[in-house]
Amino acid sequence: MKTIQKLILGILIMMSGLVKGQTYTVLYNFDGTTGNNAQSKLTILGTKIYGMTAYGGTNSGNIFYINTDGSGFKNLHEFGSGTDGQYPYGSLVLSGSTLFGTAAWGGANSEGCIFSIDTSGNNYKDIYDFISTKGANPSGSLVLSGNVLYGTAFRGGANGGGCIFSIDTNGSNYTDMHDFGTGTDGKSPSNSLVLTGNTLCGQASRGGAYGGGCVFSINTNGSTYTDTYDFAAGFMGSECLFIISGNTLYGLATAGNTAEINGYIFSININGSGYKLLWQFNTYGGNPNGSLTFLGGVLYGMTSLGNGTGDNNNKGVIFSIDTNGSNYTDIHDFGTGTDGTNPYSYLTASEGILYGMTSSGGT
Repeated sequence: MKTIQKLILGILIMMSGLVKGQTYTVLYNFDGTTGNNAQSKLTILGTKIYGMTAYGGTNSGNIFYINTDGSGFKNLHEFGSGTDGQYPYGSLVLSGSTLFGTAAWGGANSEGCIFSIDTSGNNYKDIYDFISTKGANPSGSLVLSGNVLYGTAFRGGANGGGCIFSIDTNGSNYTDMHDFGTGTDGKSPSNSLVLTGNTLCGQASRGGAYGGGCVFSINTNGSTYTDTYDFAAGFMGSECLFIISGNTLYGLATAGNTAEINGYIFSININGSGYKLLWQFNTYGGNPNGSLTFLGGVLYGMTSLGNGTGDNNNKGVIFSIDTNGSNYTDIHDFGTGTDGTNPYSYLTASEGILYGMTSSGGT
């Protein structure tokens, strides 16, 4: 049977259907100069894994790849040189042999940028520089449909509450599709969109009818923005990503409305109906980040805090749960030895294996 493997501050690999007690193997430890504070989702192309760190390198983050066996680490680009962007978050999106992503800061206006780079590490281009009136500080991943990229900006736009945008892959036709911050439509979208047909779905981390954020949808042509579900005040139910299974969205929230609830897992239909609270985190993990990953009929994810061992480790867990909310399992507790701590990234599935990163820990 294959073992669980992971790259501390880098790549974590595990099979589906795991139980505690599997063997972990360190593939690579970041040392600061090769990256630090990994918070992005990994992108897999053949036997190469591409990712980003928010800090490290020249102190403003980097783009790297490494082989799936842990060999061949290569730093493809270091941010922070001139106006090329700083502090990348989210994941890289692949189109042919070109990777696209966003940096939350830097660029010509110091408010973030959209960039492209070849998978070989050549031809880095800053294809768009954000300006506050049309959105600023993107912190989620881009979504690609044809030759159009869609994304969100956390801040800026006409009302200062962030926006939804689209842009062609060649850097032309940037469009501010929706400005948050008017009435109860939400504000400060902090993560990625999900595309289903001609509809984009996402979450705003604040605002909505109760101040706890909202779930929204919008057509890819920018029409028919709809606040489909409002989170209750105090829930902060909108920091993390969705995945889609059929017509159902599955999401994570970073906090609950009482001190005993440290986040939760929920499901909701695309049209906003059928909201269901699947799991409330307490001892077995807390402060979930990133998105859920669907593999073999089961949802997988990570929390940045908490544990299931009853001690005070509090360094985060990997968990699995059925789509109906049953069979929650704490697969691994971080913080033992040099196995990594506090994951803020997302798990990526490839050929029955999950890849991910931790933000700290290791050697």
